[in-house]
Amino acid sequence: MSGEQVLIVEDDAILVMDLMNTLEKAGYGVQKPVPSGEEAIVAAAESPPALILMDIRLSGIMSGIEAAQEIRKTQDIPVVYVTANADDNLVKEAIDTGPYAYLVKPVQSTDLLRTIEVVLFKHRMNREVSEAQERYESVVALAMEGIILFDKDSHTILEVNEAFQDLFGYTREDLKAMKIPDLMPFPPEVAELLYADSGFSPQCRLGEQKFRRKDNSVIEVECNSSLIRSEGKNAIICVIVHDVTERKRAENALSEANRKLNLLGSITRHDLLNQLMAIRSYTSFIKESIQDPVLADLITKEEKVIGIMERQISFTRDYQDMGVKRPAWQNVAESVKNAAASLPVQTIKIDTGPPDLEVYADPLFAKVFYNLIDNALRHGGEQLTTLRVSSRKSEGGLIIYFEDDGVGIPPENKDLIFEHGFGKNTGLGLFLVREILGITGMTIGETSDTGRGARFEIAVPEGAYRFGTG
Repeated sequence: MSGEQVLIVEDDAILVMDLMNTLEKAGYGVQKPVPSGEEAIVAAAESPPALILMDIRLSGIMSGIEAAQEIRKTQDIPVVYVTANADDNLVKEAIDTGPYAYLVKPVQSTDLLRTIEVVLFKHRMNREVSEAQERYESVVALAMEGIILFDKDSHTILEVNEAFQDLFGYTREDLKAMKIPDLMPFPPEVAELLYADSGFSPQCRLGEQKFRRKDNSVIEVECNSSLIRSEGKNAIICVIVHDVTERKRAENALSEANRKLNLLGSITRHDLLNQLMAIRSYTSFIKESIQDPVLADLITKEEKVIGIMERQISFTRDYQDMGVKRPAWQNVAESVKNAAASLPVQTIKIDTGPPDLEVYADPLFAKVFYNLIDNALRHGGEQLTTLRVSSRKSEGGLIIYFEDDGVGIPPENKDLIFEHGFGKNTGLGLFLVREILGITGMTIGETSDTGRGARFEIAVPEGAYRFGTG
């Protein structure tokens, strides 16, 4: 059978022979039996068995109970007491030492073998649980993130790791005397109200939260929680917190710097446009006063240059916030509709594609379709009647198609249209389309067949698109 080693501690030679015979027939290995507690301690230390059958009344000074206590101090070996004495006080004394079983002589073979089998199985399970507990405690203790467990109903804090203590400045004893609302930077009644109906799912990302440290300073942390249920016990919430205070400081500083840069850009743009308007007026006056056709032609070319400069400067107004604000989920169909609403598309049929498709993109995502539609209107020719948006899943994510039935794009221009400065207008539209998409890992290319309308393909990476949330 198992072949596991058993140590018999018994001073009755006849009983020893009977136990050895029963165990060996069942396939167990039997170590050399010993008659005293002192010898049992030595034998267990020299060659630890899988189980000890221990008589309580032994020869020598030490009882079986005392021997078991000494063995347990250094080794995890299950003990099964075997005794002819069923005295209540003795039984209680034996139980206090934590034995796995207690058998009364004379012991039937079937009872002995069944007990040993159950004890060995229980000991294996206990050891696995203990090892798992040790691994869990090591992970929690060494984790860089703060970890806290609290009762879902009472909000009483049950356990914290060292990282949590360091982060908040409390000792473990401080925290165990507190409740979760005590850590919130709100008045107690408000904090209790916030947690009164907390709907924690088995796994939940709580996002960024504010907490109060022991010194009353407030820090921002990012929280993720898990709900732990145990049969017959209150549910426990495990929350892992990551300090984002420094990151928020940096984000706020960057946001303020961007605000100032945008303000400077806005003022500069306003002043430049005013100066160009003055130049345009002076140019107009000069043009009216000269008779030389050569000079007049130069003035006309100068007016065109001024017009291009005005369009380029005005164009930047719509893109000054590109990449400044945090990306978010954008509905593709709504973005197409919003873009078309500000362009002269009354005679054009537009198919906006799946109504529930969303992509994770920069807040300026609608400008992608504004420029694609504007490009189609400018270059599609008189045959342009339809714009169509569609999508299909690909190996690496999702492809969004933007197609028109216009004159198409010459093959020699396909690789140039996204370059800065290429084109007849500002030379920025499709260049900025590529830049906006690139913020969240999307790419764009033109893949139409020669002689057919334009077809743009936007590649959306896996995890950056979703359906059915609306």
